[in-house]
Amino acid sequence: MNNRIRNRVLLTGAGLAAAALITAPALLSAAPEPLRSPEAQRAMDVAEALSTAFANVALAAEPSVVSIRTTDEVVTHSPRMMFPELPEPFRRFFGDDPFLPFGAPDGQPQHQFRRGQGSGFVYSDAGYIVTNNHVVAGADEITVAFADGREYPATLVGTDPQTDIAVLRVEAGDLTPLPLGDSDALRPGQWVIAAGSPFGLSSTITTGVISATGRQSVGINDYEDFIQTDAAINPGNSGGPLLDIRGRVIGVNSAIASRSGGNNGVGFAIPVNLVKNVADTLIAQGHVTRGMIGVRIQNLTRELAQSFNYDGVEGALVAEVLPDSPAMQAGFEPGDIITRVNGEPVRTAAELRLRVAEFEPGQTLRVKVFRDGEWLTLRPTIAPNTEASPLADASASGALNETLGAQFVTLTPEFARSAGVSAELKGVFVQSVEPMSLAARVGLRPGDVITTVNGEPVETAAELNDALTPANLRDGVRLTVRSSAGARFVFLQVAG
Repeated sequence: MNNRIRNRVLLTGAGLAAAALITAPALLSAAPEPLRSPEAQRAMDVAEALSTAFANVALAAEPSVVSIRTTDEVVTHSPRMMFPELPEPFRRFFGDDPFLPFGAPDGQPQHQFRRGQGSGFVYSDAGYIVTNNHVVAGADEITVAFADGREYPATLVGTDPQTDIAVLRVEAGDLTPLPLGDSDALRPGQWVIAAGSPFGLSSTITTGVISATGRQSVGINDYEDFIQTDAAINPGNSGGPLLDIRGRVIGVNSAIASRSGGNNGVGFAIPVNLVKNVADTLIAQGHVTRGMIGVRIQNLTRELAQSFNYDGVEGALVAEVLPDSPAMQAGFEPGDIITRVNGEPVRTAAELRLRVAEFEPGQTLRVKVFRDGEWLTLRPTIAPNTEASPLADASASGALNETLGAQFVTLTPEFARSAGVSAELKGVFVQSVEPMSLAARVGLRPGDVITTVNGEPVETAAELNDALTPANLRDGVRLTVRSSAGARFVFLQVAG
């Protein structure tokens, strides 16, 4: 840039600055004009009212939201370092033991203290505090800190890992429980406030909306019915309350979906109606006993539904009926599709699991089932839930293996013993599955045992090969598959 252009640029910049100074008073006097219109005033009144509502919720919740600090002792043993090539001068002092002097023969115990932190809230004025199970799991010491500076040691009343709820108790007076809302009445789009101690910063609130309700199969807990929110939830928020605009607890902040470990706008809270049921049971009994009817269930796909001549994909598909269970006594069969329990619709397997868990052992249910084109009503009685490479003689053809991307072998008694499979089980063993193959995409896993194809038993790899012809695979076939987790159905179809 030559001097003439540079000067011109500098002068232009100076001229703009001067012009800005000259016109600044005029701009200041003109700027408020759009804000003085009746429409603008009404909008600001709404915004200020919402701001005041958030501030009031924060003020009301502050005495009841607590920070939780945990400590547990971890004992480790120092590894024994092996130096087999010790120089000769050192061997004169330490002998021929290649481990000494670098580690004691059995390793030295090392005591370390692991610290964690989370959030919670006052559930009752009797000193009960609700938080997440994962906040306090394994803790030797638990401390509850209030916003006014008070700190108390807490005792663990009970935990329920399957819903990730825990209840603590502190010996303290002058406690203010938070009011509880109704999570069944929530709708996406409603304003919410998340309170807690993210990163140890107590008395923190963030705001957002309910993004979705009824989130299941997230893979966090055994029993899932999450509220999804974009209110910022970060490490340390776990166990804190999710509040509505009136300051009522509608959920307990539990987890985030994040690749970085920080907030990405996808947080999950346990709905308060589920929390109330679990917390009250923990306070009364110290543990939760859930009911079961004794079926293994899975979600329906459109292909599986069509294979059972069922119209739609809502319902829970019975993959297995457990021996001597209430379901077996009530007449359930694999392939039944459960659509209602006591008149309430069942849309997914997770929903059925939650529905059954709500009932006490000894209660009898009315379960509507679709089977072979007919509708049945079965009446199981709830029982307590007590659950919680070898060679083969034959393999499937290379063509089938290549088409599906898996290796199949006959499950002989010898093979079953070496694979840790029941010797009484008959079927075809899935020896390996290639990543991204058709077998992998439909859910087949190494260690699975295929027992039927379209309801017909298969006991050898040759029978499986005969059943999975190219024509049958184009039409689609339904497999019954057993694994350590129980039985399930898999629908297999090759595009063509």
